Amino acid sequence: MYKEKIKIPPYAGDANAKIALGKLFDYLINIGSLHVESIGLPTDRLLEKNISWMIYQVLIKIKDLPKIDTEVTIETWVSKIDKLKIYRQVNVRDQEGRLLIESCFIWLLVDIEKMRVIRPVKEVKDLVEENDQSFFPDFRNFRSMDDYDQKTSMPVYKSDIDYNNHVHSATYLRWITDLVDIDNDKLREVELYFKDQVFKEDKVEILQRRDDQRYDFQLNKNNSEGVFASCIFERD
Repeated sequence: MYKEKIKIPPYAGDANAKIALGKLFDYLINIGSLHVESIGLPTDRLLEKNISWMIYQVLIKIKDLPKIDTEVTIETWVSKIDKLKIYRQVNVRDQEGRLLIESCFIWLLVDIEKMRVIRPVKEVKDLVEENDQSFFPDFRNFRSMDDYDQKTSMPVYKSDIDYNNHVHSATYLRWITDLVDIDNDKLREVELYFKDQVFKEDKVEILQRRDDQRYDFQLNKNNSEGVFASCIFERD
């Protein structure tokens, strides 16, 4: 298990003086990068081989969002590898060790030139460890949304683009939660499935449907399916 202690800076906060969801997502992703860097597999070394990481699916469960100016411990480990899929657990704990956030990411390694998924390299396979804290959620099998309550056009700005030249994963989370008129402090679960990547020139529309506490989203790019998402908010 790899751990990092961090103090949530004020600039990472939202209107509730708690960590903003986009910043939280960044921290959850970055801890994985720090983990693989610690074993001598930094991102730039992979890029030299035209290999990049890509999130396939993620489920995040939130008990409480940490406040700004508080110290938390982010812990991560690779729990299993299933053929091409790499399962990474990421938890966030407060100073007393209480679990605030738990998440499970499914990562893929992608050949950038050939645009295809490749098998995990040996260094990644060696990261797998048994841990009784691991949880393997029943990831949703998202299907095309035939009916919806709302359709929103979403512009893609240059600030939304990451080093892989597509929309940063955290941006999707910001887009969908901004469409829900409920305080982010009440968000208890979010799941994202990245079927396809979105680029700067793409025309983006987000379909939205509500079923009680659950909000489902389908993000289309140029009229084809791109990203699916689901959020569950605490009842008022």
